[in-house]
Amino acid sequence: AIKHDAAAGMRNLELNAITNCKVVHGAAGSQPGGIRWGNDMSIKETRIYSVDELASLYGAPDILFIDIEGWECKALEGATKTLASEPHCFVEIHAGVGLEASGGSVEQVMSYFSPDRFELHIRQESDDCFRELHGHQWPEGRFFLLALAKSRLRNTLKMAA
Repeated sequence: AIKHDAAAGMRNLELNAITNCKVVHGAAGSQPGGIRWGNDMSIKETRIYSVDELASLYGAPDILFIDIEGWECKALEGATKTLASEPHCFVEIHAGVGLEASGGSVEQVMSYFSPDRFELHIRQESDDCFRELHGHQWPEGRFFLLALAKSRLRNTLKMAA
């Protein structure tokens, strides 16, 4: 996140007395490193973290939330170990508005979520709720993917019984 976003996140944790969360000032990518961004007037450098690197530092997540304006594939490339632990995932997919410009595609995003391991649901912004995804019937443009890990769902249902 840019410094303002990181500062706002830290302030939000403080105001809400949240102690089980950490704000990391950085960008998501396929591998650790750095990225330069900005314009001729203002070039900034930001540290890149992979999801797998963050999981090794802070523990594997139960839920992975990705909303990074077109860099979805880059983040998922760096999340293979984390995805193997089958967290539930929420991904905002920026098809037609950034995803392709960064070298990604909806097909590539979806390839990380095997229907054998994840129950897939999608929702467009104009929809009232998520609907189950069947095959390759995703909408054009920006939409939301909810990938529920079947192994976690089974365990939740066993505990509830």
